[in-house]
Amino acid sequence: MTITRRKYGSGYAYYDGKQIPANKVASVTQITGMLPSENLINWAANATADYAINHIGRLSYMCSHEQVSDAINLLRRSRYEVSDPAKKRGTEVHKLAEALIAGDEVVVPEELKGYVEAYTDFLNVVDPQPVATELVVVSRRPKAKWCGTADLIAGLPDVPWQGEILPAANWLLDVKTGEKGVYEQAALQLCGYQRATHFVADDGQEPDERPMEWLNIARCGVVHLSSDAWELRPVDTGETTWQAFRYLLWMHKQQEAMKLWIGSPAGPFPAAALAASA
Repeated sequence: MTITRRKYGSGYAYYDGKQIPANKVASVTQITGMLPSENLINWAANATADYAINHIGRLSYMCSHEQVSDAINLLRRSRYEVSDPAKKRGTEVHKLAEALIAGDEVVVPEELKGYVEAYTDFLNVVDPQPVATELVVVSRRPKAKWCGTADLIAGLPDVPWQGEILPAANWLLDVKTGEKGVYEQAALQLCGYQRATHFVADDGQEPDERPMEWLNIARCGVVHLSSDAWELRPVDTGETTWQAFRYLLWMHKQQEAMKLWIGSPAGPFPAAALAASA
């Protein structure tokens, strides 16, 4: 029995085996999502304020014609006019990046041309040697199961970084397209992928789980693409980051147990949930 992955919107859901949804497994992004993001909170507030100023005439008209509740709902949804296209852009760039690393020809929409040119330049300059792309990983540690999809594992040559030379090695890389840069949470995400115990190999036969050690990953990093440039940034996924990831995993388990507890007959918090996350 191995992992089944299903696409939902811009992300994935993972199930242990074929029984869906009974055997759903937490994803790395769900676990790292337990960390409150001040940047995201501030972004939502700023996006709503920008929308209000840019559409003040429309909102004033609605309020003066007894459509206050409609105006409020419009403001509540306004940030998604920014985030939804950004998520779609990220998804499309990831698809194109996977095709490019495989050496396939791609048709590039005009609005993504800059990102694709930046990634092509990264490939030409760094010359990564792909080991795997869009690789599904799973942790089968006792009481610590999760899944995720790593963008790219590749061999990189010597990499200059802050006055040093990082020796040639296999890297686990995540491709990011955020215009605001790379947030610190990227380290937690990459740590979750790297600390998985197995990866799912699909060589045309039945998918098979194999030890992560076979990939010989020595470093993790982010390839940050903007509309006109790229940056390769090494990421620290050491013991401190690993400890933080485990805390977030514990919190996610408690949240899932809480969902089952709320609305059930009066009683103590499920002891089994606490034991499972110990």
